[in-house]
Amino acid sequence: MKKKISLVLLSMLLVGCATQKEEVKVTQTSMQETTTMKEVVETKVYENIEDDVTTTLSVTYKNDIVTHVDIKATKPFPEDVRLDTQEQKEMLKRELEQSPEYQEEKERDGFKKNLEIDETGFVVSFSYDVSKINAKDFEHYKTYEQFGHVLSQGVTKTETEKELAEIGFKLKN
Repeated sequence: MKKKISLVLLSMLLVGCATQKEEVKVTQTSMQETTTMKEVVETKVYENIEDDVTTTLSVTYKNDIVTHVDIKATKPFPEDVRLDTQEQKEMLKRELEQSPEYQEEKERDGFKKNLEIDETGFVVSFSYDVSKINAKDFEHYKTYEQFGHVLSQGVTKTETEKELAEIGFKLKN
């Protein structure tokens, strides 16, 4: 009798399964949270005047991290030096460009140096793209001794401003 009941139950189950053929679709909805990070780029200008040399640093920050540094140092001519002609300026410029101090920091990827001479004096400018160059490559140069920490990759705006203030730079803009 038990066999008969189990066969009946089994057949009922089979019939029930056959008649209730439904397709069940499972849809999975995933919520993706997207955050858009706003890129903040700003440039601050710092200035230091020491021993008749005016040094201006223009530091570009991207999301408060240093990305580019432009350095401009201007030194007036001594009072006894007069450059009246363009030829005199060019001759002096060639002499200076041949000097060991100038040759020490040559142009390379991410680093540019330029020397100009105007009526008032010498203007030497440096340009560093911090993403292409690590300032530690220049640590034996005078430029690095003065503000190499500013030129390093990953330095924050807060660190830069603190260190520049310690060596006499003031925010100009």
